[in-house]
Amino acid sequence: MVATYPDREGVYAEAVQSLREVRSAQHIADRQNMDTDLLERLDVKEAQLQRVIDESGEVEVTVTSSAYEVTRDGQVEVTIDIDNENPRPLVQLNADLHLPDGWQVTDQDVPRSVRANQKVEATFTVAIDEDAEFFDAYGEPAIIGDLSYRLRGNVVEHQVSTEETVAVLPKVGLELSPEATILNTQTGNDEIELEVRQPITMKMAMKRPFASSQQKA
Repeated sequence: MVATYPDREGVYAEAVQSLREVRSAQHIADRQNMDTDLLERLDVKEAQLQRVIDESGEVEVTVTSSAYEVTRDGQVEVTIDIDNENPRPLVQLNADLHLPDGWQVTDQDVPRSVRANQKVEATFTVAIDEDAEFFDAYGEPAIIGDLSYRLRGNVVEHQVSTEETVAVLPKVGLELSPEATILNTQTGNDEIELEVRQPITMKMAMKRPFASSQQKA
């Protein structure tokens, strides 16, 4: 691959072939439960090769959502933008979304090709079930766009997530004021009054005493 630089087409062809081999190795390693360190190294190599393909192939793919905070029974509009800065068209284009359990695509509009120096978008309506899991700050991105097409005779695949994850949150949220409040959990139960955003006053069993962590010098 290095030997073909600065020939963009040569770099592109080498990177596509190398990416195929890396993904094949990932599949084998995952299926045989091989060493985690090996899988991590393959993931890094996959990301590096995908970056090379993006740069040499002159195709930019981004995924955005109409909202990044949603509730159960809600929906979002997801867009995969495909910017083909190539002098050649992208053909046999396919686009899909990888979604968590409880999320489903209810409508979609996906172009089948992109002309040279053209920008198009694939759009999806995603519905969230009433029993979908709430946001996990340590989990994988909720929405990942899966795009494939043929360019210069090679099949290219992209997997791109939204820059900010889409989070399923409860319909009612609570905030402490001041924000830096500390609750002492080592004392007996008591009731204190909290006010939610609507506002509605409610009572909740919590530990007392509590004090603000903000102290004056």
